[in-house]
Amino acid sequence: MMPFMVHTLGDHYFGMWALVGTFISFTGFLDFGLSQAVTRFLAAALGSGDEEQCNRVFNTALAWYVVLGTLVLIAGCAAAALIPFWPGLKDAAILAKVVLIFSMSVALSFPLRVFVGILNAHLSFDTTAALDVTTLVLRTIVAVVVLKKGYGVAGLALATFLSGIPSFVLSIRYARKEMPFLRVHHAYRLRAAARELFAYSSFSFVAQIAELVRIQTAAVVVASFLGLSAVTHYRVAGNMTSYIGDLMTALLGVFVPVFSQQAGAHDYDGIRRTFFFVNKLSVAVSSFLAFGLIAWGKPFITRWMGPRYLDSYECLLWLALAYLIALLQNPSVSLLYGLAKHRWFATFGVMEGVLNVGLSLIMVPRYGIKGAALAALLASGAIRLFMQPVYVCRVAGVPLATYLSREGLNIAIVAAALLAPALVTRAVAGPDYGRLVATGLASLALYAGPVWYFLFTPAERRRLLDALLRGRGAAEAAS
Repeated sequence: MMPFMVHTLGDHYFGMWALVGTFISFTGFLDFGLSQAVTRFLAAALGSGDEEQCNRVFNTALAWYVVLGTLVLIAGCAAAALIPFWPGLKDAAILAKVVLIFSMSVALSFPLRVFVGILNAHLSFDTTAALDVTTLVLRTIVAVVVLKKGYGVAGLALATFLSGIPSFVLSIRYARKEMPFLRVHHAYRLRAAARELFAYSSFSFVAQIAELVRIQTAAVVVASFLGLSAVTHYRVAGNMTSYIGDLMTALLGVFVPVFSQQAGAHDYDGIRRTFFFVNKLSVAVSSFLAFGLIAWGKPFITRWMGPRYLDSYECLLWLALAYLIALLQNPSVSLLYGLAKHRWFATFGVMEGVLNVGLSLIMVPRYGIKGAALAALLASGAIRLFMQPVYVCRVAGVPLATYLSREGLNIAIVAAALLAPALVTRAVAGPDYGRLVATGLASLALYAGPVWYFLFTPAERRRLLDALLRGRGAAEAAS
């Protein structure tokens, strides 16, 4: 969609769309980390078979989300009303409409998070995936129609908002189906439950803000020094890497409730087995995806966006490496959240965010848009490679030497398996969708076999294959 949107709206208005989305995303974090807390405590209650605790968590979170959603809507209306009075602001009326519609969308999403949390805690990721795909298809169709009719960014914002409503309704229906014992009643809204949720969510909130600073402020820094058009060029690389991040979150984010259920059942040996299993998955998938970004990124950008945007490829190289470092640590993050041991992860996130912003302010004026990508790589490497693993091993009860030796072996196997795809890429890849698809499929076929047989044990292969054939995925295999 991005080439169509950029060429339809132009660099200026797409830059506005991207920048407003960046600022509005800050309001999305006003749930103070409750979404992770809901999933974690519901999963733990399910693991221990405590239906009353499930009702306490559900009702307390729903009440808070309704309040927070209302506050977001009020703030959005106030901001939209004040924007036209901002002196010298170009396209103020359009910007006010976009802010108002985005605020309505965020406000509605707050109560939805409770029901998505219910589905995730129940490991019903097949349902949430189906809802996400349905919303994506609907949003894409409506966006194409709206932009072709010439309604611009305001129409695009309204289309995005309306296309999310069916998912909201269906999430409620499926959540009630998975946990029929849940009921809305004021007697379950207890202060003790709220304190427990917020004690967990406070550190989730800090970690979310740090992640937002790490990812989103690059666009703000680029816009400040280089202008809105430069934001569009940076977003070409940023969107490609964020798609990979979203894919890995969809795959590995499912393990937070798995760890929580195992903790609720006091299955600590199972937690360690799951941790090493997820590390293998993370290395296998994230390494191939990062290889794809680096090996096929240049011809893909040429075909996808056009040669004018090839300056984003160097950004893509550094961002791909930064994301690879972060994605390799995804299992550690899931473990910390699942065991409610994420306090220091929040601290690491703050350190990385501050370092990222500081380096961006230094490097963007000197190196342009690639300076923002280099800043992300340096900050991610400093924190996630040298500090985070030490703490995670202590929490998991795993010797650091054992973790490093296993992770080193996993990376060595994956690196060897990528040699054949590299040769195929050199011979076949080019700025044509047919050649790129052929290259990708051939590379995947050559890569998957060695990884499947040399990285995973026979028992892991049986469990994973059985879970995949039954449509339940990696989380089912681990649990």
